[in-house]
Amino acid sequence: MNYVHGLCDRLFFPVIGILLIFLLVPGVAAGSGETIGGNVSPELQASSGGDNWIASLWSGIFGIFGAQVEEMPAEPEEALLTPEDPLSPEADPVQTDGEDDSSSKTADLAVLSEPSGALISLDGEYTGRTTPATFSALSSGIHTVSLSPDGSSARFDKPLSLSGEQTLTVDLSAGSHTLSEGLVEIETYDGTGSIFVDSKPDGATIVIDGKTLQWKTPHVVSGIKPGVHTVSVKNGWVDFSVSTKKCLVESGLVTGVVFNQEQCYPRSVTLKSERFDKAEVSVNGKRLDQKIPATVEISGVSSFVSVRDDGGYYSFLVSDFIDGGAEYVLGDPAPATASVRVTSSPAGAGISVDGFDTGYATPYTIEHLSDGPHLISVSSPGYISTEQRVLLTDDLTPLEDAALSFVLESYPYGSLTITSKSEGAMIYLHGKDTGEVTPHTFRYMRIGTYDLKVIFGGTSQTRDDVTVLPDRDTVCRFDL
Repeated sequence: MNYVHGLCDRLFFPVIGILLIFLLVPGVAAGSGETIGGNVSPELQASSGGDNWIASLWSGIFGIFGAQVEEMPAEPEEALLTPEDPLSPEADPVQTDGEDDSSSKTADLAVLSEPSGALISLDGEYTGRTTPATFSALSSGIHTVSLSPDGSSARFDKPLSLSGEQTLTVDLSAGSHTLSEGLVEIETYDGTGSIFVDSKPDGATIVIDGKTLQWKTPHVVSGIKPGVHTVSVKNGWVDFSVSTKKCLVESGLVTGVVFNQEQCYPRSVTLKSERFDKAEVSVNGKRLDQKIPATVEISGVSSFVSVRDDGGYYSFLVSDFIDGGAEYVLGDPAPATASVRVTSSPAGAGISVDGFDTGYATPYTIEHLSDGPHLISVSSPGYISTEQRVLLTDDLTPLEDAALSFVLESYPYGSLTITSKSEGAMIYLHGKDTGEVTPHTFRYMRIGTYDLKVIFGGTSQTRDDVTVLPDRDTVCRFDL
């Protein structure tokens, strides 16, 4: 009996504790679904009820004996990255305000050389430009700049760090260079030009703007004011079908005018076009500073007129049977999808299409030409310009639809500097106003003797014995 009594004493408290646990567990379990300010969804309760019941049971048992059990915090779920998330590897990084994106920076570079006329390559690719030239909107960073005086081998070839506005000056003879901050403005030559007058047969006397000159064909007449001029030839025993032509002289360039005995039938035609209204037009590749609508002189067979716009160079054949005084309307042109590869010896000659300067120099492929006839010409200071007519048809197979090669003929030249005691005196050459005033240097002047006149304040002085020598600068001073 004592044994039973002792056993009851030993089991009393555990049994009472177990009963109390079972009484307390439902309340604890129910409380696990309560939150402050709201209820947990039944789905959440169902999913977590079992775990909470066991946790509550153990808490109750250990609580009877004065112990406490801390619940382990649930391990946070791994966040999923979405393409919209800025940290997602599939999304481009978002640039915050004020963040510097160096990839968007550009650089402007002016390239000058001594002597000028060197071919410019960037990162191993010829740009079609010669010094001096300016390049805009280059990507900032390292670029390799190469200069070649003759197009055969690079005399200067160095990687440069470009950013902002900079000027590269290279002395090709000394092999030195400087890269300075700031963009030097390229000075374009805006002086006089020249006319190369030729005839078949040669030996004809040259007349320019009604002034008979002492030279005979073929000859380069230098010191001509830019603009439209009238050129004539006279030969006592030769009858030229056309003995007078007009030409457009441009600064620093040599314009060619050729006379021959071929029969041609000049006629006046009025050009009109809705699309090319106000656009400059050339006839057989020769510009005369005329804009549509315009009345032009058409001569010869298979004549054509050309215009240029942002889309390219367009040519239009003019019927050989069109009557003089007729009206010719330029319709929709053929697509400007043809191209022509132009090379020359020496390299670096400026390329013109139908009389329009392309801005590129040989060797280069000129694109955006329409099908049909075009006149391709090349020119370079100190050389006689040359030209060739080509009939283009767009061929999608080759890289270019035609290839032309020119050999430029040089002429002996020097410089002529004219000064006066009073600056600003008007300068006359060949009896014509050059548009220049003292002091001024005429470059690429054909060697020979010139007659000069300067006028200042109603007073003039003349000289007719000024001789230009090859590769020298002849200086003529007036006391005016």
